[in-house]
Amino acid sequence: MSRFLEEDVVWLKELHDKYYPYEKGGYSKPVVQAYTTSEFERVVRLIEEYSPPIEMTCTGMFGGYGMMIYNEPLDPVLKPEFLLLFHEEHIPPPTRLERIGGDVPEWPKKIPGSGLTHAWDLFSKYTHAPSNVAKLKAYHLEPPRESSYYDY
Repeated sequence: MSRFLEEDVVWLKELHDKYYPYEKGGYSKPVVQAYTTSEFERVVRLIEEYSPPIEMTCTGMFGGYGMMIYNEPLDPVLKPEFLLLFHEEHIPPPTRLERIGGDVPEWPKKIPGSGLTHAWDLFSKYTHAPSNVAKLKAYHLEPPRESSYYDY
């Protein structure tokens, strides 16, 4: 079991609230835009460092991928604490320097009814890892499925 440091929990919750602002009566429309490069890199670094439980989820009525990132509880009989929904459109596009270098493919366009391939490639690396699948099962969270499950 690996729990995030408290400062990382606070930062992940603040990041979630920045892109999913809460208004009285419920969440307002999400801010669907890319994370900054530093936000993106920090989220990925935290996932790789702590290996938290992560559920794959559909992010819209017309398909799309997302990761629901949790913090493991102190007591394994408790449910993990939800921290962040990482939406496929939060992945920042390649930087100008990366594009100039020519090492990046053309940035894909969203096709209605399906998720972004590069998001699936990134997210499924974490959500479908055997260690994550075992955590999801232990906490009675949704197991990952094939990509078509999240498409419409």
